Amino acid sequence: GNAVGLNGCRVTGATVSPERVDLALERLGPTHPMHRRPLEQAQSGGIVLRAHGLSHPRVRVTINGADLGEVDRKAVLAGLEIPPSHPRP
Repeated sequence: GNAVGLNGCRVTGATVSPERVDLALERLGPTHPMHRRPLEQAQSGGIVLRAHGLSHPRVRVTINGADLGEVDRKAVLAGLEIPPSHPRP
């Protein structure tokens, strides 16, 4: 199975395959009750996406219907930084 988690966001939909990650996200405020503790300033800007179980060398990433393009699988395994300027959940 696959699991997806992101600080500062609620994942409302996820499809992960060996060559693709499609996410639907809802951004939560830094003091949202869902957080165990308020997010620090550094955590409340962009998001970091990590996904395992990807076998293709290039992975297409889509967030809230916006295609972010193909990225190196190793970048997604290590943690792909998605700045706030990209499609906001």
